[in-house]
Amino acid sequence: MAIQPAPLDLHTCLREQHASLWRYVRLLGCPSAEAPDLLHDVYVELLRRPPQLRSAGELATYLRKAARHRLIDRLRSRRAAPQLADLDTIEEAWVQEPERHSNAFVEALRACVAALTARDRDALELYYRGDASRAELGRSLGLEEEGAKSWLRRVKQALRQCVEGRLAR
Repeated sequence: MAIQPAPLDLHTCLREQHASLWRYVRLLGCPSAEAPDLLHDVYVELLRRPPQLRSAGELATYLRKAARHRLIDRLRSRRAAPQLADLDTIEEAWVQEPERHSNAFVEALRACVAALTARDRDALELYYRGDASRAELGRSLGLEEEGAKSWLRRVKQALRQCVEGRLAR
């Protein structure tokens, strides 16, 4: 008689995968104000009609696909054309580099950003969260636009090296 695997504890798995799924839907372009509702809808549907899943990996795949389809439905309901080619590219990259969206990666990135100078942190905040253009970033740094572009490239390279170093430990 074959041994049946233990049933998947959906509640525990959802708690463990929530942060990763949040990052995924944000990467797909879901506004942060809408992400909780979108994820709630995905979770409710999963708990109402749980599919036959054998592992946490299968659950992660199911959640990504469900969230992606839910986001596409929301975009269509607003008559906004979803960029399906972009979504396919994002999904492919997400699956190929799982370490890039893990909690360890996020924690390493936070530590590396914290290690930057205050000027670099403030400028990154302005550029990425404040949606400043390179010209605006350059003015805040006292640089020309091309200087801001070079500065961004150097800071991103330093962050990449720092994160890779922390993850290699």
